[in-house]
Amino acid sequence: MEDIYIKFKTRLCSHLNYLMSIREIKTYAEVAEYCEIPSPGKIRKLNELLLEITKEDIIEKKPLRTALIVSKIEVVNGVRIPNEDFFKLLKCYNIYRGKNDKISIINFHKRLIENLFI
Repeated sequence: MEDIYIKFKTRLCSHLNYLMSIREIKTYAEVAEYCEIPSPGKIRKLNELLLEITKEDIIEKKPLRTALIVSKIEVVNGVRIPNEDFFKLLKCYNIYRGKNDKISIINFHKRLIENLFI
């Protein structure tokens, strides 16, 4: 089971790096499909992997590549953002210090994306 987990995590990290290089954002569903994460619960599994990668990127002081994966449900003024677990984790690590309103979160996410695409 551990080998399968590592395989999906490696595949996901490679895909995140690729998305960063081509300056593209994808939805959770698109990434789960591309990385062939199995059902049932493939979005939940993907989210767990993304949160783990986020923690590692924070600890290693790397850009937060997982910001490139957004929800097809969380849309505010036509802008898609990652799910709330992403922002909760960033709050725990004192990276996001803004308000919990959608506009503040969108602006913060926009800055994360800009930093990834430099």
